[in-house]
Amino acid sequence: RRTRLGFGTTAFLRAFLRFIPLALFLAPMLTKNISNGANKKLAESLIKAGWQNIRMKKAYFGDMDITVFDDVYEPDEDSFLLAKHVNPGKGSKVLDMGCGSGIISLVAAMKGAIVTACDINESALKNTEFNAAKLSLTKSIKTISSDLFENVGGDFDYVYFNPPYVPTNEDDGALRKKHPQLSKAWEGGEHGRETIKRFLNEVGKHMHEKSAVMMVASSKNDFGWLRAYMEFNGFGWEILDEKAFFFEVLSVFRFMKA
Repeated sequence: RRTRLGFGTTAFLRAFLRFIPLALFLAPMLTKNISNGANKKLAESLIKAGWQNIRMKKAYFGDMDITVFDDVYEPDEDSFLLAKHVNPGKGSKVLDMGCGSGIISLVAAMKGAIVTACDINESALKNTEFNAAKLSLTKSIKTISSDLFENVGGDFDYVYFNPPYVPTNEDDGALRKKHPQLSKAWEGGEHGRETIKRFLNEVGKHMHEKSAVMMVASSKNDFGWLRAYMEFNGFGWEILDEKAFFFEVLSVFRFMKA
C-alpha cells in the first residue's frame, strides 16, 4: 500500500483487475426496470458524466457498494477510518469536504443527514451524484464544485475531511503527470500540510459553537505541529481513532471551537 493512493504493486494490480467498462457493469441495472425512479436518476447521472468513456472500480464499506470512477480517489484505509466516525443526527447539516466517490456523504445521508458534498475534481462530484442516485439518496446530497471553502456558504453541524496529506517531495512525478486531477487528492505540499493549513484557517467560519470537525491526518504531517496549529486557530481537539502501518500512523482528529 502506497501512502494515500495505495499505488503499491498489490494495490495497483487489484485496481487494474477491477477495472471494467462502466456500460457493461450497469447495463442490466438500467434495462431491468428503467421505469424505476432511482434508475432514471442513475441514467441521468451516467449521461451527465459522459458514461460511455468512464471506467470504474468497486469499493465496499460494510454493506455499501460504492462505484469509483477512473480519475477519482478510491476509498482506502484513511477513508474507512473516517467513515467509522460518521454519526450525525437525523436532520443534521453535514459538509463532506473533498467528497471523492462520496463514501462519507453516503454514510451521512443514510443516517438522515442533509449533506453538502464538495470537491475540486468535477469527476468526483459526478461520481458522488452517481452513487447517491444508485442508493436513492439524491434528495439528501447536494454537490458543489469548490476549492475548499471557496464556493461554500453557511455553517454546518458536522464537517468531515480526508485531506491531501502526502508530502509532495515523496510523490511520484510521473504519476502526477498521468493523473493531474487525481493527484490533487493526495498531494499535500511540504510535509503534507499545505491543504490542511488552509482548511484549518477557514473552517471556523463555517462552524457554530456546537459544530464538530472530523479530519484524517498522518504522522508524516507531524501530530505535534497539527495539535499546536489547531490550538492556534482556537480549537480544542481529541483523537478519535488511529491505525498504524510500518511507514506511518493515520489518526482521526475531532475538534471543536474551544
